[in-house]
Parts: sequence; C-alpha cells; structure tokens
Amino acid sequence: MRTPVAALLLACVCVLNAPAQRVTGEIVGTVRDPSDSVVPNARVTITHEATNAVRSVGTDAMGFYRAPTLEIGPYSIEASAEGFKTVVRRGVELRVNEVLRVDFRLEVGAVTEQLTVEAAAPVVATETGEVSHIVGSREVVNLPLNGRVFIQLGMINPGVNQKAYGASGGFVANGLPSPYINVQMDSGDIMDFADQNGQIGVLANFAPSVDSIAEFTMQTSSYSAQYGKQAGANVNIITKSGTNEIHGTAFEFFRNEKLDARNFFSAARPRRLLNQYGGTLGGPIVRDKLFYFFSFEGTRKRVGLVNTQTVPTPAMRRGDFSALLPGTVVRDPDTRTPFPGNVIPAAKIEALAVEVLEKAYPLPNFAGTPNFREAPVQVLRQDQYLPKIDWQVSPGNRISTRYIINNLLDYIPWAIGGPGWCGYGYPGCSITNDTRDQNLMVNVTSTISPTTVAATHFMYMRRNENPVPI
Repeated sequence: MRTPVAALLLACVCVLNAPAQRVTGEIVGTVRDPSDSVVPNARVTITHEATNAVRSVGTDAMGFYRAPTLEIGPYSIEASAEGFKTVVRRGVELRVNEVLRVDFRLEVGAVTEQLTVEAAAPVVATETGEVSHIVGSREVVNLPLNGRVFIQLGMINPGVNQKAYGASGGFVANGLPSPYINVQMDSGDIMDFADQNGQIGVLANFAPSVDSIAEFTMQTSSYSAQYGKQAGANVNIITKSGTNEIHGTAFEFFRNEKLDARNFFSAARPRRLLNQYGGTLGGPIVRDKLFYFFSFEGTRKRVGLVNTQTVPTPAMRRGDFSALLPGTVVRDPDTRTPFPGNVIPAAKIEALAVEVLEKAYPLPNFAGTPNFREAPVQVLRQDQYLPKIDWQVSPGNRISTRYIINNLLDYIPWAIGGPGWCGYGYPGCSITNDTRDQNLMVNVTSTISPTTVAATHFMYMRRNENPVPI
C-alpha cells in the first residue's frame, strides 16, 4: 500500500517590529559621532562578500539600525552620513540564528572620505540571552560522525544527551525527548506531524548530507517565544548556497568487516560493507544575480546482524512436546486435559499452522537453548539529491528555492524486526521498506523600506511509503 503524506506551510509578511522565526541572521547596531551622540538618518549598507548582495537600511531618531533575514556568511558593512567620513568594516561573519551588533563611530569629514577597518576585534553577540551553540560547515564535515548523521553534533551542547541513538537522530534535551524538540531547515519546520514517537520529524526518515549543510545551531534555553511549540530545544539548519566562486567537494567513506572482532554467538565474522559517497558543486549562473548549488549523497550498506532465537524442533513440528516434560504440560484447548505424553494428536494440528511453521520458521542449527543462530544481512540503498537556486532579483528582493528528494530501499531482516503477525525478531519475519521523501522550500525576502522587510516562506513536504513484507 502506498501512503502519501503531504504538508503545505505558508507564512507571509513579517515586518521588522514583529519578526518571524529567525533561521538566517540579523545585524543591528548604533551609529554615533565623536561626541558619542547618536546620528539619525545615517545610511548603513550591508554587502555579502561572497555574492555581492546588498541590503541598505537607515538609522532611526535614536541612531539605531536593524537588518533582519540576512543570509549567513561574510559581510562588509558601510556607514555614512552627511558631514562625516564613511566607515567600512570588512570580514564581519554572520552565523545562523545570530543577532549580531555592529556599532559605528563616525569621524567628522567629507562623506567621500573613507575609513576602512580590515581587522576588527571579534564581534560579540549581545542582543539575546539564549543559550545555544553554532556548528559551522567545517565542524560538521571534519568531526567524526557515525553514519554521517550531523545531528550527533548536538550532543556537544550542555543538557543534551543520547537517546536510543540511530539514524533517527533521537536525543534528549533538558530532560525532554525528541518529540519536544523543534527542527527547522531553511526557515521551514520539518517535523513529521504523522509520527513523533521518539523521533525528530523528517530527520527520523533521512538527514541532509553533512556536505550540504552550511551551519546549524541548537538553542537549549532562554530562546525567544517566536520559536514556540516545543520546550526541549530548537534546531535550525541552513543549507549551503552558490557564490560568485565555483566550489565543489567529492567524498567516499568505506568500511568492511576486516578489522571487526568476531561476535561471540557467530562462527565467523558477520558481513559488513558500507559505502557512502557523493559530492557538492556550487557557483554562479549569472554573476552577482543567480547562483546554483547541488549536493548528492549515496549510501550502500550490507551488514550481518547476529541474532539468536529458539525455534520449534522437528519433533515439535509433528506435535511431540515430550521433551518439555515435566516443566511444561500441553493441554487440549477444548477439554483442558493434558495430552498423553505431551503429544498433540495429528487430528488436532491445524494445517495452516503447519504451513506457517514450514515457510516462516527454520529448523534448529545449534544444540541447546537458544537453538538457532544466524547473521542475516540488512541491505540498504539510499540516494539523496539537493538542488538549490538563489536569485537576487534586485537589491531589495531575493528568492531562494531548495528541493530535497531522498529515495530509500531497506531490506530489514528478522534480526532487527519484522511484521507483527509472525512475531518481531523471529526468523522468516522480514520486511522491505521502499520510501521516497520530498521537501520543497521557497523563501522570498523583500525590502519594503529602510526600516521594513517582508519575508515569505512556502514549504511542501511529502512522503511515499511502500512496505513490502516478504
């Protein structure tokens, strides 16, 4: 049976004084003169150094300026006013979910005169009291990750620990499990509203390739009420974008069983073969205007999972349970009297039960209890594609479109579960999952005036599942 799950989310027009959920970045500050008086009506121009995207804002009567919903990355900021020299600060790094204060002190002079600060002191975020940790792309790629699941890096936050960890990304933050943690990617919530049983939304089904992540942050305390919904933590993920320079990566991770120890319950080392490979490519389509980014990651896994069970012996299949005496007595379900010798007469044995035993349960292969040992192989094939287009329509308007498609084919052997009708963890009870996840995100940012910015977000999420028991 194919079960589609779709979610459409649309959040429109959020003005400067009532910000929406912040998953990009924001720069604020005050412009002053040499006497420490504020400078109203000063012009502050913020330029993204990688794409040359420009945002211009003005200071209010208190000399204060604010530039919300900025893309993360390096910026140069220019402040100018009539009767003062222009001051430029370069190399200001804006991180995901950050409100960065950059103040200016203008010197008296002609506006055509320019004072450039190339190596400024580190800028400290002082605008919020939230407790959070930002993980950049270098950390995401270089730190060791079991299975390349990036959310494992959330464990470096105080108050966050592992919970039944696996590809689902399950963890506990401030004592609350994953269903109480909100996850956003590129401004859109990606919680799986159909299944929050200890998982974290779509990440329960797939996680974005670590090479496609620019930054992510996990807020664990004192974050703004604008995030709402969940009390455990708030995770914000930003995927990479193209720039004016062409950049790309290629990778492959390989592992096999050659250095593994033999499992105590296995006569030989179980099969293990893991290949994770892919790459990224980003650059300009039209310089300073239109940019592309593409990421691909493929996973091929074959892992032998050692398991032991007790299965019916040949005598038990014929109805002879005499070996269980005197501890276990088999009784006639109609009369409640014991069967003579603990042997069920052939007339009392259901033909369908015999067929199930023959097809779903193997014969014992080991003496004693448990009497069956095997290392069935889990076979997984996963391919994930992520294209992204960023369009600087005009200096005040930007459109970003990102799409993810994740195809997963997973043969799950009896060692790690199966259909409930024949018992979880029993030989013969296997299942194949054929799943496709899709996620489309469109962000439109428009500067209405020097003090007002509108942000529109559109998200489409869909999952197709086709479980095939075998």
